[in-house]
Amino acid sequence: MNEDGLTRDFFSGGSPQRLAPIEANAAAEKYFPKGESRNRVKELLVQNSFTVSERAISNVPQDCQDCEALFVNARRDIGTGGLKVAPPEYSLVVQIGFKDGKSKSVRGWVVKNAY
Repeated sequence: MNEDGLTRDFFSGGSPQRLAPIEANAAAEKYFPKGESRNRVKELLVQNSFTVSERAISNVPQDCQDCEALFVNARRDIGTGGLKVAPPEYSLVVQIGFKDGKSKSVRGWVVKNAY
């Protein structure tokens, strides 16, 4: 696995097991801090090789009950063993909620893919 500081920080809580992701909220908040604008957050995610989307979610975090409807969701796949056609071994996942145009809730996980 090609590791950079972000990847090491996300994995600092250990390695996830299949279907049992580990939380990486502190790492997510370190790289994507609260209080940033939606555009700045998306820019930071893209700069760190994440694929970004926006959508409403059904499981709204406790600290974001009053957030705007659309959350920024991002994923960065890692660990394909150098094969372009192989599925990634892990994914770093970030979910960010906004209130009044600024990021309020930042959550992160490391997910081991089920392949």
